Amino acid sequence: MPNASENCTTCGDTAVAMLILQRDGDDAVCADGDGKRCAVRLDFVPCARTGESVLVHFGVALARVGTKA
Repeated sequence: MPNASENCTTCGDTAVAMLILQRDGDDAVCADGDGKRCAVRLDFVPCARTGESVLVHFGVALARVGTKA
């Protein structure tokens, strides 16, 4: 499972933990720790819900944060 301390092997960037504010199907509006909002795709984490945190890399959520499944 990816975590925020690992860099992407392709681009070298890190994933950022973001809070899901709104969800519409596989599209979501998320906010980072500074409150900056962006559009995020949830294709890889279809069970993620509003109010949960996900790791986001290039506008795509890779995994839920702080959950066991």
